[in-house]
Amino acid sequence: MIAGLVFQMPADLQHDGRIQTFSHPPVQIISRLALQAEQKPVIIAYDYDAFLINWPAHIGYSQQEHYFGQHDIAFEATDNPEWLENYVRSRAITEPSIWVFYQTSKTDTAKVVEFQAIMHKLNYQPCETIEMGVDTMVTQYLWDTLNCQAPRLRASYQTDIIDYQFYAAELDGAHSKLLFSDQWTARGDDRLENYKMSYQLITSDWNNAAQLDLPLVHEGQLRLFSIDIANVPAGTYRLMAILYDKDSGERQDWLNSAQDVSNMLTLTEIVIP
Repeated sequence: MIAGLVFQMPADLQHDGRIQTFSHPPVQIISRLALQAEQKPVIIAYDYDAFLINWPAHIGYSQQEHYFGQHDIAFEATDNPEWLENYVRSRAITEPSIWVFYQTSKTDTAKVVEFQAIMHKLNYQPCETIEMGVDTMVTQYLWDTLNCQAPRLRASYQTDIIDYQFYAAELDGAHSKLLFSDQWTARGDDRLENYKMSYQLITSDWNNAAQLDLPLVHEGQLRLFSIDIANVPAGTYRLMAILYDKDSGERQDWLNSAQDVSNMLTLTEIVIP
């Protein structure tokens, strides 16, 4: 208490770095909110020099480590839009929640529009913007498929080798991509490097209108992928999943599916206007 009073007494704001109390974002509040969030976010400081928060000072321990690192919250800072886009793209498959903060006294409107466009391009939707401290704005982004809600499981399925959970699917704003989110875990110790999942848009007469084939990656994590539908005609389709061995082509049956074709799983119906 005494140390705190002495620190606040000098009139010189430069004394012992006192000005930092007023001129830097309140990262302690951002950290607290992130820890309380239902979906732990990645934190990005935009147009911000993170030297002080990353500097280990005289104790060998940075504020970044104290407020974010020790809580397993990813934190990055940049003023480079190209770096921001590459970083978010590297996280976009498995990170449903990303928060971006900036200071209104240092970041002009053009730069704000810049990072907003990047987040939109990478399928993130702004859900809430919170003002904190003197001039800090925090925008909380979630995947477009979540519609600013916590991930909601739509259905669970099984094959002999995996448990599979399907969450959501929807068109992007331009109707050029079908976004969908899912998750999977292995049921045993089988090596699954040889297996792929094929996601296909199937017409009512069983024609394939579009598809995406992926290896089994990011086990146990919520994932977001997209299928290019820019050239798919308007109509009603079924989004179907096929799990197969990439060498033999042999398909896995879906054990708890009552559908006519046991190795083709209908995930949801999609209407392209």
